[in-house]
Amino acid sequence: MSDRIQKFIVLIFASITFAVVLWTQRDAIQELAKPETPAGQPAELDGPTKERLAHGETLAQQLCITCHQLPTPEMLDANSWKTSLSLMLPFMGLVPPGTGLTKTNGFERALASGLFPPKPLLSRQDFESIREYYVTRAPRILPAPKSLQFVGAQKTFEPVIPNTPFDANCIAVRMDPESGGLWATHDPTQTVHRMASNFEWQTPPLTPGGSPVEIRFTASGIVGVLIGDFMPSMERNGALVRWRAGKVETLAAPLHRPTDVLPVDLNGDGREDLVVCEYGHFTGKAFWMENTGTGYERHTLLEMPGCLNAVSTDFNDDGRPDLAILTGQAREAVFLLLNLGNNQFEPRMLLERQPMWGHSHIETADFNNDGRPDFLITNGDNGERNPALTRPYHGVRIHLNDGNNNFREEIFFPQPGAYKALARDFDQDGDLDIASIAFFADYTLDPEAGFIYLKQGKSLKFSAHTLPQANRGRWLTMGVGDVDRDGDLDLALGAYNIPQGQIPRALQKRWADNPAPILILKNRTK
Repeated sequence: MSDRIQKFIVLIFASITFAVVLWTQRDAIQELAKPETPAGQPAELDGPTKERLAHGETLAQQLCITCHQLPTPEMLDANSWKTSLSLMLPFMGLVPPGTGLTKTNGFERALASGLFPPKPLLSRQDFESIREYYVTRAPRILPAPKSLQFVGAQKTFEPVIPNTPFDANCIAVRMDPESGGLWATHDPTQTVHRMASNFEWQTPPLTPGGSPVEIRFTASGIVGVLIGDFMPSMERNGALVRWRAGKVETLAAPLHRPTDVLPVDLNGDGREDLVVCEYGHFTGKAFWMENTGTGYERHTLLEMPGCLNAVSTDFNDDGRPDLAILTGQAREAVFLLLNLGNNQFEPRMLLERQPMWGHSHIETADFNNDGRPDFLITNGDNGERNPALTRPYHGVRIHLNDGNNNFREEIFFPQPGAYKALARDFDQDGDLDIASIAFFADYTLDPEAGFIYLKQGKSLKFSAHTLPQANRGRWLTMGVGDVDRDGDLDLALGAYNIPQGQIPRALQKRWADNPAPILILKNRTK
């Protein structure tokens, strides 16, 4: 048999085999050829399903807005909606309050607040309509965040990893504006360690009676906010303390997971008052402590959970310091409080966000040099699920002030898990740059985006930079100041390396074997 005939027979046999495969596997092949649809969302919905989804959407519009902004289905994937909506059952009165809680100390305050209805707000069938609406309309997976394009090596900062007398469980790091150096809080031992400007640690560490998550250097001493419980808790075991003349003085206690204190003279009497944010859990508040000269008188500013941090500037040019407070639970928003004088403030809610937004920090700065305060805001708090869900809307945002205290979003820098951003002229070229950290970074695909340096070139045009040491820790906290007293602004990052499912095991092992509790970014401008 010739080679030509053999090839012809092989070709005929292959064709027959291919036809048989097509016929026997036709159903599977047709299934593969279908366009992908989100999980739980059929390509075509029948009439009854459409009616249930419409009913669920209507119910959500009526009920969800009573506690927070109406969430839209695309904010989470279908599986995440199943989990998140189950957590809403107590707030709908469909299961007893406190269902699923492992710690109930202090829960009586949540009950007394009226947060949980005494009877169901809707039937279980109606709740299932809401659940079906969100799960069906949600994407199967969230779209991946847009990656920042890092350009070249940055020349502003030199990384320094100092030897530390504590492990990578740091929840605060702040620079001393007078003497340089830094203060760092080690959470497990509730101690504060002080480093001098020559990078030598001072002994012994301070023991303020808790773990300060914020430290402010004020005219009347060093003020610290002792959070009490870093993880969600309803216990009021936090406090506001002051170090002065070698002694620790309690200024306010007990507090419910306080996270910030801001020294500012709000009433123009020449005495420094204190604004305090209680993040809490289910309940919380923001208040200010009026310095009377002989003590402090407390005034409530906001009664709501999730008060994260406060900033102050004159927003309406009347010569009085106003306030802006960022909230990260329930109604996630910016609250502008205009100072009316006579210890009165006029609140106004700005930039309300959906409840899974994850606000984490706010700063004020004038980015476009028009004399008006703008906002620099991060959102990336992401602790509801383990492993954490990478969200495309997390990152750093600049909101410009139109002159009437309306703040439009001008620039968005994606950064999964963004936790804090600071605006300073780090390279001393006359404009503001941005340094940002992420506690819930994408440690699999983009671990070096745990720290981002955004250098401003032309007006509001930023180039993104990072450095290899950015993946040396899980950065929870960041401070800015002249740590070595050489005339330029340095940064210090603090690592809190608690494990979580989205962090690769190899990286967690590296952190355990070779920890970097503190990363100092020494400015090389001078």
